[in-house]
Amino acid sequence: GRTKVDKQTGAGYLFFEDKLRLEPQGEEFPIHSFYPTSTIWNGDVVIWIDGKGKAGILDDTGRPHPAVQRLLDGGASVVSADLFQPGEFLGGQQPITEQQVVSNPREFAGYTFTYNDTLFARRVHDVLTLITYVKDDEHAPKRVNLCGFNGAGPLVAAARAICGADVERPAVRNAGFRFANLKSYRDPLFVPGAVQYGDVPALLALSAPYPLWVGGEDAMDIELATKTYAAAGAAKRLTVHQPSQAYEAAVGWLLER
Repeated sequence: GRTKVDKQTGAGYLFFEDKLRLEPQGEEFPIHSFYPTSTIWNGDVVIWIDGKGKAGILDDTGRPHPAVQRLLDGGASVVSADLFQPGEFLGGQQPITEQQVVSNPREFAGYTFTYNDTLFARRVHDVLTLITYVKDDEHAPKRVNLCGFNGAGPLVAAARAICGADVERPAVRNAGFRFANLKSYRDPLFVPGAVQYGDVPALLALSAPYPLWVGGEDAMDIELATKTYAAAGAAKRLTVHQPSQAYEAAVGWLLER
């Protein structure tokens, strides 16, 4: 369910602050959303997942980020959230740099993650909750699109692999991140077995045969994904955009109909 917190009128948009609750699990997290008023809503909702949390859809003055403004101008509404533990859950502190582990004098990931979800998994769970909420909203969106920026690309890739056709167009800006490069099992992005089972290219490959846009990567560097899409007869559904300045290209792709 959703609890309304605040509503503001801006130049060409409405801005909402809400709380989203998943009652069976007793979970709650804050969401921000923009709705276009200078253009007619075309039925698209873009779920914007950002390493900065819901603040990622705002510029330094509290107005829509330029890429978000382009989405609004194109007729889409935009929703973002603070996932598990970042943003306002930390009382204004900096984002966490280590995830919690059980008390044990021996350094071994299995003592924690054999029995407890990783921070990565909890955040992907929140993304899936947000997708379900948007998809089933009373306003009946025509398309639910998804994007991940500023370190949130792997989270979006994982959520996209799980949700399948519930998301029509997902854009993942990964910029070369690999689980293999993590230095500690306490890193917020650590996932047990991620390297053994193919790292980020395998995570991207799990989206086949559904559409997927990937930014900040060369096609050869995610060869497993490109080969998987080709084997599924869906090579044209994978778009790889190598330059790291990916906002413009990602937004253009999200707005295509």
